[in-house]
Amino acid sequence: VGRLGLMAAVLCLPLSPRQPADEEHRGWSYSLLWATGLGGVLLLTLSLVSHGAATLEIPATAVCAEFLHLLAAAFWGGGLFHLALSLLQGLWAAAPEVRRTALAALVPRFSLLAGLCVSTVIITGGCSAWAQVTVLPALRTPYGMTLLVKLALVLPLLGLGALNLLWVRPRLARQDTAGYWLYWGVTVEALLVVLILGAVGILTSLEPARQVAAQQRNASKRPLTLQD
Repeated sequence: VGRLGLMAAVLCLPLSPRQPADEEHRGWSYSLLWATGLGGVLLLTLSLVSHGAATLEIPATAVCAEFLHLLAAAFWGGGLFHLALSLLQGLWAAAPEVRRTALAALVPRFSLLAGLCVSTVIITGGCSAWAQVTVLPALRTPYGMTLLVKLALVLPLLGLGALNLLWVRPRLARQDTAGYWLYWGVTVEALLVVLILGAVGILTSLEPARQVAAQQRNASKRPLTLQD
């Protein structure tokens, strides 16, 4: 809570109205840099108390994978929300030529960031899933079922991202309707991110699947004793 308050204070720190435009832009850049650093520290503290930190066999690897997973997901999801709000509030008020030019310049940059984040999320998510599930029968536990629901939400999110990258992006510079397709695609992606965050919140409250599966296996092997 303290770090979140400090991040809000850094971002809301008022700038002097007499500052030149370049100095004001530099001030906002420093504020965003500090807020990003504080956010990274917050995600690191979450990783240190996550399920990965309780993986006694590979604690350091699991914590690093968890931290990189959270960091990449934060940049990817946060970027989607920022892009969706930008499309909703700012770009539709501009002239069609200006809008097409802005989108043609903005989307490739976001696509590069999203591609790096998605690759990191897939690799680190696979490592974390293997560490917390380990065996296929563990998928029948509450943790495993919730993980499958999360994956079921991630797949259409990746599909929409691929559609925007391969079909919508090449048409942005010459077709104004492509901008509308981009807006609706990004909006649906942002809504899917909200649902995924809900599944993640449930996962953090559940016992890891490997532990539940081990307990069930040990219980089934326990000999039956009868007492008079």
